[in-house]
Amino acid sequence: MEPDYESMLAYLLDEGVLFAGVATAKYDGDKECIGLFININDYFIPAADSEIVTYNELPKLYELYSKSQDMGVAEFVAQKRNIPNIYWRDEGSDFQKRVNNP
Repeated sequence: MEPDYESMLAYLLDEGVLFAGVATAKYDGDKECIGLFININDYFIPAADSEIVTYNELPKLYELYSKSQDMGVAEFVAQKRNIPNIYWRDEGSDFQKRVNNP
């Protein structure tokens, strides 16, 4: 049985997968609200990076994290961005190709 949204959210916050920050709600003018983000620093390219997570995406993130922890988080972000799940330091990554063949 899958936990409810509040339990998934509490678990992912407690595990340090998600952090809360200020986001601008596009659906209600320009009001500020609390946003949920994944810290995905230095994974896809060497730069600070985060990915916003919507309420409806919690079950998928929860499932992938439960199966593979950090690699599940990277897979979630890669799928959401529609990009390959390749760490920037991995041989064959786009970044490594550009470094080796400027």
